[in-house]
Amino acid sequence: MGFFTILLILFLIFIVWPVVRTSIRIRSAMRDMTDRARQAAGSGFRNPSSAGQKRKRKKIDPNVGEYVEFVEISTVRDELNTDNSGNTSKFRTEQQIVDAEWVDIPDKK
Repeated sequence: MGFFTILLILFLIFIVWPVVRTSIRIRSAMRDMTDRARQAAGSGFRNPSSAGQKRKRKKIDPNVGEYVEFVEISTVRDELNTDNSGNTSKFRTEQQIVDAEWVDIPDKK
């Protein structure tokens, strides 16, 4: 064997093989992570349109429901509060909502 043959064998053993072995381990770890993510997500991991499955229809008709009209109340008062030790603090109080009006939406059958 010549000097260059021995040098080539040493290069393969000490340089190329560790790089190949490391890349194989990285690829295996990435494949394991992908498989575990798919298992954790269950059937929701796949896109239904790409898998050839039909999308589920909504159970509640969008025309059924109630409409609630809210009114913004802009009355805010600043008040001062003094405790027993003489410290004064400032805070804001807002008027509370007493009732809300609502309208029934008729069923369209």
